[in-house]
Amino acid sequence: MDVPANEGNIEIVNFDDRPVVQSLLCDVLDAEKACKFELDRFEMNKSAKSPSESSVPKYVEMAMGLQWNNGVRSMKSFYKLADIYEEKMTARGLVEDDIPEECLSRAEMSMLHMVSLEYERILLPSHRDSSQGEENMRQHFAALVASGAFCSVDLDKMVHSMKWQFLFEPLDETLAL
Repeated sequence: MDVPANEGNIEIVNFDDRPVVQSLLCDVLDAEKACKFELDRFEMNKSAKSPSESSVPKYVEMAMGLQWNNGVRSMKSFYKLADIYEEKMTARGLVEDDIPEECLSRAEMSMLHMVSLEYERILLPSHRDSSQGEENMRQHFAALVASGAFCSVDLDKMVHSMKWQFLFEPLDETLAL
């Protein structure tokens, strides 16, 4: 099997144009068959996601945070725990939106946005200089802010609040994680 020779080359890729895996296979590695396979898979499933579209559900993030120090490491286990936590919360009349979050401050988001714009200007000058480059970046960033992409589960608040102590009760011993 021939592997494209890319030694010593650094490739700057604009992920605005297509999902990460497609960009890697099609634009960077120039892997024709794998690229076609990924394009077909994407069209059939519409499941390949760009970094901004993919996220870990809050229940799973919560399970990861609460159980990491207990030695749980597999995603399958985290999803199983997430289902258990969701059931426990539902039994108490709580929903996903009740899970406390910690988000970047406005100043932190502003700084991140400015740095992102500057990196795009440096790394992708042709894209940035296009008529819509900067405006697309601003809209994309605004969509990320609105979606809560710069927020995560506030585990400290959960640990220190009586409201969430039921999540720390021992889990069923028969649960195989």
